[in-house]
Amino acid sequence: MNNISSCSVDDSGDCSSVSGTDVLNSAEISSGIAAAGISCPKVEVFDSIDSTNLEAKRCASRLGAVRNSDGSFSKNILEWNRTLFVADRQTAGRGRMGRAFSSPSGTGIYFSLLYFPVNKITDPAMFTVAAAVAVSKAVEELYGLSCQIKWVNDIFVSGKKICGILSEGIVDSVTGEVNSVVVGIGINVKHREFSAEIAKVAGSIEDFSDDNVSVTRNELVSKVISYLLRIYDQQDKNNDNETALMMKEYQRRSLLIGKEVTVNPAAGLSGKTYNAVVKAVNDRAELVVTLADGSEKILHSGEVTLHSFG
Repeated sequence: MNNISSCSVDDSGDCSSVSGTDVLNSAEISSGIAAAGISCPKVEVFDSIDSTNLEAKRCASRLGAVRNSDGSFSKNILEWNRTLFVADRQTAGRGRMGRAFSSPSGTGIYFSLLYFPVNKITDPAMFTVAAAVAVSKAVEELYGLSCQIKWVNDIFVSGKKICGILSEGIVDSVTGEVNSVVVGIGINVKHREFSAEIAKVAGSIEDFSDDNVSVTRNELVSKVISYLLRIYDQQDKNNDNETALMMKEYQRRSLLIGKEVTVNPAAGLSGKTYNAVVKAVNDRAELVVTLADGSEKILHSGEVTLHSFG
């Protein structure tokens, strides 16, 4: 594995190389998730790593066959499914469209969940939707801050981005099917210095939270993953009612409804940028926009830039 500095872990699971009192701790994260009644068998914490998403994908590549001949999960999958990879710092963090994602030590949390759904993956966007809802609910519960979601994968508080999400499907080398997903989440937690350009858009939770609110990064990770895996468990059970509730939560928190945006085609797709007004987020997490001529268009992918937060 390249460019990885695994934590020096003592008996309590601490990363001893991280200074301060808010130290990422695998035992505390695991305990918090277990206390919510959620199964997350492995939590691996790193002082520094290239990317938690890359580490999760490396792990998946070593596991071999996903299912036995009877369709059940293989032994390796049962052992490593729902593993959480957490880092204090990333040296090669990535966002959507291959963009660099700044991940300095001590200011945020960067974590990825390796997940093998019981059922076939038919709608990959739902994994990102679930993650956006989980982060929003966790931040709201722990810090009392109202979160909005900018389609499709960014979390905003008071007009500033505090979280980005990158979900990546993993293709089975034998069957050619996408049978697992890595859900990566990066949250700006503590005050930090952004470049002048980045500061126009980005912020951190502590920029907006009450000084009397005391939440550790371990608690935040535990709360997000507890919400996220609870949603995934319901999807595995084909609980359509819970899925519908998740989607309504995502739609309710939309930052874009009624706003004018510039639509940028996804990387690798042809087409020019154009302006539109966002009408809705539909039940498939697609963006419904109204063009200048009054016609409607449904966006399955791509990216939009918000003209104003007013």
